[in-house]
Amino acid sequence: MFSLFKCAVAILLYIITFYIYGFTFLESVRIKQQLCESVVCGLLVYFTIFQFYFVFFSIVVPLPFNIFSIIWFVINLVMTLLGIRKCHFLILEDIRKMIKEVKLFVLKHPVIAILLIVIMGISYVRIVLRPVVEIDPSNYLRIMNTTLYRNRIFLSGDAIPVKEIMRAFYYQFTTISSVLRIKPILVCFYVSRSIGFIGTNMVSYLIGKVIYKKNITDNVCFIMIFQILCYLWFSVYCTNFYTRRLYEAKGYCQYIICPFMFYFWIKLNSSKKYSDLSQWSLMFLCAIASIPVSASSLLLTPVGIICGGLLSLAYGWDIQSIDDKETIIKYSTISVIPNAIYLLIYLMSITGYLSIFPNVIV
Repeated sequence: MFSLFKCAVAILLYIITFYIYGFTFLESVRIKQQLCESVVCGLLVYFTIFQFYFVFFSIVVPLPFNIFSIIWFVINLVMTLLGIRKCHFLILEDIRKMIKEVKLFVLKHPVIAILLIVIMGISYVRIVLRPVVEIDPSNYLRIMNTTLYRNRIFLSGDAIPVKEIMRAFYYQFTTISSVLRIKPILVCFYVSRSIGFIGTNMVSYLIGKVIYKKNITDNVCFIMIFQILCYLWFSVYCTNFYTRRLYEAKGYCQYIICPFMFYFWIKLNSSKKYSDLSQWSLMFLCAIASIPVSASSLLLTPVGIICGGLLSLAYGWDIQSIDDKETIIKYSTISVIPNAIYLLIYLMSITGYLSIFPNVIV
């Protein structure tokens, strides 16, 4: 029971950290903050920072994993407290606004609100209570348990497969397991799945908000339909990843990274502010944050950016100025650079041109 309490604390810490990171990021690029966008952007900022931290302290300056985890926890704690201190007035205003909107919606549409709670509750319970039966999830659990057991990410003197460096996603969740002394299987079942569930539905809310503008009733119905479709559309790459394997990197790629790219493109084409650099910062953030999530997102994100850019050009070809067309091409190209660099390193490693060892690159 105490382990479940620690899982709840871990989930709360993650959400607060994501919100502060996202709020600070959106404030710095001058985008009007909203709760869901702050949390999702904060998740992307968090994984971006962790990737740099992971590479430095696992390869350049290898540390015992317990020290690695404590330092990462302290860094996030300090940065979160600094963010709260700097933006606490705006944060409180944002939270008050959200509470006011929720109260107003519940009072106006009590039946829809109850239906939403029931559908979301059933969906969440089914997700967190599903057992681990597939081979891949069992392998990822093995990685987490082995890391904790030997207290080191990579063994000194062993060449590191670049694919392992791109598994920072699992080592990230192992850090909270180490700091709070939670078994990795509980972190996978409850913490990682909960974060994935929250992130997925926040992105779907953002997509609905762009499609239905200020009609919050249609937006809530959109979220409920999304939940139902996730179960009715039976596929190993849809239902299975959402209901069973949402703690996997592929699940985060499928239900957070890819939908966020879709959200960016429909938002950009809806506003038609193609030259707004602050909007493009969201796409660049999504691209660079996709690298530590999984090899799937490393490849799918550039494809999504290129396809989205081409569709945006086709969608608004008659009404876009030459500058708008050039902006779409230029910033889409810039956004795929981080993924292209990692992909090049990966190809060099599997062809034997690059070998990576802890504390030295040969």
